[in-house]
Amino acid sequence: IGNFMNGGSPKGGAYGFKISSLAKLKDTKSSEKTINLMNYIASIENEGFSCFKKLRSELAHVPLVVDCDMDYAKEMIQPYSVLVNKYNLYKKEMSTLMTNDCLPAYAEAFVKKVHPIVKQLENIINDNIKKFNQLRKYFCEETMGSSEFFKIFVDFMNDLDKAEIENMANHRLAQLESHPMRVHSRHH
Repeated sequence: IGNFMNGGSPKGGAYGFKISSLAKLKDTKSSEKTINLMNYIASIENEGFSCFKKLRSELAHVPLVVDCDMDYAKEMIQPYSVLVNKYNLYKKEMSTLMTNDCLPAYAEAFVKKVHPIVKQLENIINDNIKKFNQLRKYFCEETMGSSEFFKIFVDFMNDLDKAEIENMANHRLAQLESHPMRVHSRHH
């Protein structure tokens, strides 16, 4: 917020922030220590700022990818890729040496079935790694792993939900304090 507010001034010009600073919003308290910056963001969200509605819909699927480690996925597909490549390298030699054996035919059938799947997975993983690296670079978090990166967004949305509940409770409490219940006694 400070970067945005100072944007046009000589002190400003930084219209962004590091994603890791989202985790600190709930720790940034008001001078009265009654609300934090997350409470404020939740309150302006409820005032109809459309960017928050869009944010919620854009981040709706992020919890599904928190546990997806793309480097690990690449590691897991690597042995299959190596197996297919080695087979293709040695298949002529294998069929020449094993003329009366069924293994070359089984290996050929297996590789024909597995090779397109392995290639497709490699392409998907490499494409996602490339996109994630672009995303990390865009948000100046080039050393952060994918799980840690996406967990920040999940935690931010959870903190925003909690702040919204706190705001409703504080609003209700303020209403009760401004209109105390009057106790009427009945005299018989």
